[in-house]
Amino acid sequence: NISVSRLEAPDVQEPDSAAAESASQTESEPEPEPEPTPVTDASGVWGEVALSALNSEDALRSALSALKAAGADRAVVTLKDERGYVYYDSAVEMASEAVRSGADIGLFVRLCGEYGLAPCARLTAFLDPLTPYAYRDAAVYYEREGILWLDTSAELGGKPWFNPYSEQARGYVLALAQELAAAGEEMIPDFDGTGL
Repeated sequence: NISVSRLEAPDVQEPDSAAAESASQTESEPEPEPEPTPVTDASGVWGEVALSALNSEDALRSALSALKAAGADRAVVTLKDERGYVYYDSAVEMASEAVRSGADIGLFVRLCGEYGLAPCARLTAFLDPLTPYAYRDAAVYYEREGILWLDTSAELGGKPWFNPYSEQARGYVLALAQELAAAGEEMIPDFDGTGL
């Protein structure tokens, strides 16, 4: 149950062979999980842990073991995503409507320590289409007051964003980061929602 960023491009197959292979896999066994391929940058080797792995100690141990075996030294879990959802029991007031699950952050931090991995939290900061509806002072607006700015038309699924110039929006993201840092997490601020 791990999700990792890949450095290599996916294999490309001819349409006929891909269809035949797909049909034979459907009849036999499901595809195995891909081997983790951590991402390396100047600060270390990063591997991503799927949020679902935090639902049980066994699943989390399996995910962390796979990351360690793949050479990672940091385990990343997304705790605030590009939809505005927060995936742990936050005490930050602005997060009250955004909490979607109570991931056990203490377990994540403890087990990362056991496996020699630095625990890291990804927080998508300003791409947050949920919270600006509840906290309108934190949203980006068109020049005319009262009209939320959307990143595309409403008909095409346009979403409002947090305003990076809003003290309230910055305060919310900072409060989440401070809360997770107090739990032992390193932060990976994700300012545009694109991931690693």
